[in-house]
Amino acid sequence: MWRSEEVRGESHPRYSGGRPEYGEGWNTHKRREVRKRDNKECQHCGMTQKEHISQTGRKLDVHHIQPAKMFDCPEKRNALSNLITLCQTCHLEIWEPMAPLRPDIADVVVS
Repeated sequence: MWRSEEVRGESHPRYSGGRPEYGEGWNTHKRREVRKRDNKECQHCGMTQKEHISQTGRKLDVHHIQPAKMFDCPEKRNALSNLITLCQTCHLEIWEPMAPLRPDIADVVVS
């Protein structure tokens, strides 16, 4: 809980001038669709959404495999093939530090 409240914006180690605008197609419906596609499980460690809500008080994260800032087109930025379901720990401690993920790995992970 502390991390989600205190490590934001300028306090976040990877802060680079503000939150990226994800644009059209980034909405509750899209995130729900990604979680459903991924069986409501973290695609890295397997934590279920039910477990995640119990531990963190929130749903699993939906992460952009290739960082949003790498795309000019919101349709490509927010394509299902560029999104993956992760728990908060895997998202922040494993996936964010290795962004941008190599496309050849992304194909294997998301497919």
